[in-house]
Amino acid sequence: MSSSSSSLTEINQATPGVHLQNLVICTNMSIQEKIDCFKVLKVVVKNLADPVKANDTTMKYRQLRLSNPKIHQTVGRHGEAMAYLQAIGFVITQDETTTKEKESLLKLKDSIVNVALFQTSLQEVTTALEMVDSSSSNNTTTNTNKRSLSRCSSSNSSTYSSSSNNEEKKSSYEPRMTEKQKARLLLEQKEKEEKQKAKQLRKQTSAQIKMDKHVRLNDPNWKPSVAAAAAKAGDSMSTFRDKYGE
Repeated sequence: MSSSSSSLTEINQATPGVHLQNLVICTNMSIQEKIDCFKVLKVVVKNLADPVKANDTTMKYRQLRLSNPKIHQTVGRHGEAMAYLQAIGFVITQDETTTKEKESLLKLKDSIVNVALFQTSLQEVTTALEMVDSSSSNNTTTNTNKRSLSRCSSSNSSTYSSSSNNEEKKSSYEPRMTEKQKARLLLEQKEKEEKQKAKQLRKQTSAQIKMDKHVRLNDPNWKPSVAAAAAKAGDSMSTFRDKYGE
C-alpha cells in the first residue's frame, strides 16, 4: 500500500463518471471484484447523500482508513476507485489523532457536505453496480445453459449419427438477438432509468424538506420569507362603474 499511495495522489482527476466507466470496463478486475468495489463505494456515497449523516459532527461518515483490510481489498488497491473518491471530494491525508504510527486516511476535504451532489453520485454508482451485476447474472445464465446443452448432447450421442451430433452442436450455440429484441431491451432499460430518476427526484425533494425543517427549528436567525405575489403593492383594479358611477 505504501508503494502505491504516492502515485494515487498524482492520478489525473477526471469527472467522477469517467472513473466509474473505467471501473466498469476494467480488464484487470474480475466481475466479483467490481461488484464488491461498487458496493463499498455505494455505502460511502449513500451515507453522505443522507442529510442527517452528512451533517454528523463526528468524522464517522467522512473518512476511510486505508489500513482497514476490507477498504484496502475492495477499494484501496484499485486505482480508479481511489481516483473516483478523490474526484468527489476525498483527499489522502495522515491520521493526526493517534500517537501510534500514522495511518493513511481518505478524508472529505469540505467541512460542509453538498448533499444534492452526493445524491447524484449515488444514482451514478447504483447504475454502475447494476450494469456489472446484470453482466454477472447474464454470464452465469449463459454458462448454465451451455453446461445443460452439453450434457444433453453427450447423453444422446450414442443414438444419433455423426450428422445429428453436428446439428446438436449447432443448436447449442446461443441465438443472436433480433433487432426487435434489441429495441425492446433498450426500451426496458430506458423505462428503468426514468423510474430511477423519478425516485431519486422524490428523495431529493424529501431531503430538501427535511433540511428546511431542520433550519427552521434550529436556526435562531431564520425568518419566514414573504412570497413575491404577496409582496406586490399597488392599486386595485377599478371598473367603469367605480370611476363614473351608475
